[in-house]
Amino acid sequence: NVTACLADQGSILNLYRRLIGLRRTYPELCFGRFATVYADPDLLAFERSHGDVRWLIVLNFAHEQRQFHLPPGSPSALVVLSTCLDRENEHVRVALPLRESEGLILKLLP
Repeated sequence: NVTACLADQGSILNLYRRLIGLRRTYPELCFGRFATVYADPDLLAFERSHGDVRWLIVLNFAHEQRQFHLPPGSPSALVVLSTCLDRENEHVRVALPLRESEGLILKLLP
């Protein structure tokens, strides 16, 4: 029930609340420029940006871990949200492991 989901920090309800909160806080996630980013099979990656603010969203559709490499020339990134709700503030410089069926929202650093 809702009470149990609210108490569970890893629940799908709390994930959706965090996602909605990000969209409300950062308009570039809704209205910014959209560009696909090359990724290996089973991964979907795209960038949302507005002005100097850039976000990278990476989704792993595989049922096993995959590795995503930041595009050449990209700055480092900071994990803002994982669908597993346990990787916040992880710093990424070049490569990023994604667990099975995991999605990540990263803020690209200048």
